[in-house]
Amino acid sequence: MKDKFFTINLILLVLFSLPLQAADWKSAQNMHTPRGGATAVKWGHYIFVFGGKAKNNKALKTVERYDILTDTWKKNAVPNFSKPRFNAGAIVYRNKIYLIGGRDGSSALKDVEIYDPVQNSWSEAQDLHEKREGLAVHILGGYLHAVGGREDYHSMINDIEWYDVSENKWKEAAWEMENPRADFFSAVFHDTLYQFGGYYYGLTRMSYRAVPLQNGYSWQKMHIMDTGRAYGATLILKEKIYLIGGEISNGKSKLVEVYDIDKDTFGREKPLTSPRSGLTGVVAGDTLFVIGGFEGNDDTPVATVEYLVTGASPIEIEPGQGLPNSHLLAQGYPNPFNGRVVFQVQIPDNDEYRLEIFDVSGRLVKALYKGHLSRGKQYFYWDARDNHLQTVASGVYFFIIRSAGEIQKLKIVYVR
Repeated sequence: MKDKFFTINLILLVLFSLPLQAADWKSAQNMHTPRGGATAVKWGHYIFVFGGKAKNNKALKTVERYDILTDTWKKNAVPNFSKPRFNAGAIVYRNKIYLIGGRDGSSALKDVEIYDPVQNSWSEAQDLHEKREGLAVHILGGYLHAVGGREDYHSMINDIEWYDVSENKWKEAAWEMENPRADFFSAVFHDTLYQFGGYYYGLTRMSYRAVPLQNGYSWQKMHIMDTGRAYGATLILKEKIYLIGGEISNGKSKLVEVYDIDKDTFGREKPLTSPRSGLTGVVAGDTLFVIGGFEGNDDTPVATVEYLVTGASPIEIEPGQGLPNSHLLAQGYPNPFNGRVVFQVQIPDNDEYRLEIFDVSGRLVKALYKGHLSRGKQYFYWDARDNHLQTVASGVYFFIIRSAGEIQKLKIVYVR
């Protein structure tokens, strides 16, 4: 069961045979629980979705985990966090996931909780200085920042805090937002912070970027958006920032605007299949995932998951490649081989790893290694024998190396 995600033929089309051209939004497997106002991150080949608001208008403290390799959700793989919340921020920082602020139903929160995906456990960090929901969380200058948000339904925040890991303490930044706002679209590219729309005493169309200086940041006004919009999802892929869905003056939107950083222009992408606000999302390779949200005038939470392929090809693990953002590198030679194949693996971090051989039906053939590996080049070999020391048949096999956060696949051919 533990290896069931290695599906037949081990093609590992990460997004289950996505189309070769960017087309309309497609449906992935729904979450178990409808939730709006949730927040999500990608870590390894998993998507983690935290909290949100359920159909009974109750704040959730549950986590669902999506396996990109198999298009499956698990609702009990991750323990609950302690403080139910929606409209929070989540981000991967120093190989852990920080869940920051939000609202528990009655009030905005200062609470910060940390999830360790390796240990599958939660811990607490020091609280924020201010209660914040509808905030943005980013890495700027190598530090975790909490930006803007609201303290209550009508009190917007313009100050910024950063987290000092060494002291486990949030500190006030030396710079502030140009204007107080909440539920804005926000992204960071090359240490420049981009902000679009949001609530600023009503919906706003204004956009700004904060450019790093020697001490703090300098705000610059940018082009305005086509329409005032807030409470959508922001995804960044290469030099493009995607502003997806959200609230507009006459209800919810399925609009997808794209800001091209290099060209400093706005464009349009395929709209969502239905108008939604309070949605979240992640980027995996060249693919955008949009998850959950609220639909209709009564803000009904949904379990919907959609994806859009933006590149010319699917996210496929070919020989010599890894999952998106993987730093594992593997080579095998000779290939095809007769007798013995040598694997050269570049290990990015000191960690626990598993090295295994699978056949085209997904059956584990040989467990080569399981344990700690140090950073740097490592060498392993396979003599074409299985776990019972029997010589395998000629054919195609797959060398898989994985840690808790990364996976790499290499296709090899054995000729007797």
